[in-house]
Amino acid sequence: KDMFSEYYRKQLARRLLQKKSASEDAELRMLEMLKLKCGAQFTSKLEGMVKDLTMSKEHQMNFKEYLSALEGDERLGIDCEVQVLTTGYWPSYTMLEVELPAEIVRCMAVLKTFCELNT
Repeated sequence: KDMFSEYYRKQLARRLLQKKSASEDAELRMLEMLKLKCGAQFTSKLEGMVKDLTMSKEHQMNFKEYLSALEGDERLGIDCEVQVLTTGYWPSYTMLEVELPAEIVRCMAVLKTFCELNT
C-alpha cells in the first residue's frame, strides 16, 4: 500500500505539473475511489495537490493582471507563468544548483513584489 501510494503520488504530481492529466474531474473521481477503498488519510496529500493547483491558477490570473498593469521599464519582456505549491503535499526532489538567466531572475523579483503586496 505504501509503495503504491508513493508511486501514485509521484505520477499524479507529474501529470498535474506538466498538464498531462486527462481532466481534473477524472483525477478527482479517482481520488474519491481511492478514499473509499483506502481511507481519507491515504488521499489527503493527493487532494492537497489538486487544491494547490486550483489555488495556483487563481494566483496566476491575479499575477497576469498585475503584470499587464506594469508600465515602461517595469514590464517583463517574457511570459511568466508560476505555480505556487505547498511543500508538504508534493513529492520532494533533489535540489540542483542552476544559474538562472537574467530574465527569469527579474521575473522572480516581480513575483516576490506581487506576493508582498498581496499578503
